[in-house]
Amino acid sequence: MQMDAAMMQGEGCRFGAVAALQGISTPICVARRVLEFSPHNMLVGAGAQQFAVEQGFAVETEQDLQTSNSRKEYQTFVSKSQSGVPSAHDTLGVIALDVNGKIAVGVSTSGAPFKHVGRVGDSPLPGCGLYADQDAGAACCTGDGDQIMRFCPSFHVVQLIKQGCSPQQACDRVIDSIIKKIAGQEEIFEVGIISMDVLGNTGASTTVKSWTDIRDGANFAGFPYAEWQSSMTAPVLKFTESRVLAASVK
Repeated sequence: MQMDAAMMQGEGCRFGAVAALQGISTPICVARRVLEFSPHNMLVGAGAQQFAVEQGFAVETEQDLQTSNSRKEYQTFVSKSQSGVPSAHDTLGVIALDVNGKIAVGVSTSGAPFKHVGRVGDSPLPGCGLYADQDAGAACCTGDGDQIMRFCPSFHVVQLIKQGCSPQQACDRVIDSIIKKIAGQEEIFEVGIISMDVLGNTGASTTVKSWTDIRDGANFAGFPYAEWQSSMTAPVLKFTESRVLAASVK
């Protein structure tokens, strides 16, 4: 299992990332150490693992990092001659704004299911999987990373916020732009974007038409994300409608 993660601070646009990192269960923590203690912005593969060990992280076995469900899915994949690679995505993205108005964003993922060794998606790439600028806000993405990195959506969302758009307007405009660029030429891929400005306003947009909760099989329209403010006792789950469906209705 190879994992990618990144963290970016709005102040100074400071950035740290790891890619194709093996044997470490908390890659986002290693990405933070890269941001704070490495002269480099990104470390990959064996070099990323070496840095993690130097920073006190324990290397775990593949067996320890996998669940019974993931092992079962892999055996099913192998038995089908490695055809029909699942399209599921598992990127976790978080945007945080502290009481002093400082903003930061982080993402962590194990990448596309059963990917080629060494494959890196959009998640650890600044401007693609995440971006933060203290003059505007932050954004991060989930979805088909091989396609997302073609459009640098997180960077564009933050730039639109800087130009006066609300986070919601910025996310919608970027998703609409992607749909417009590829419509009629190729299948529209799955991408979801969340964003927040430095005042705490939030937004989200997506091409995802529906989402299924693997815990109970419940199906929901649109793309799920959560908000949690200091005044709340628990996070609030929200859904944003697919821009693909919205465009077809129009």
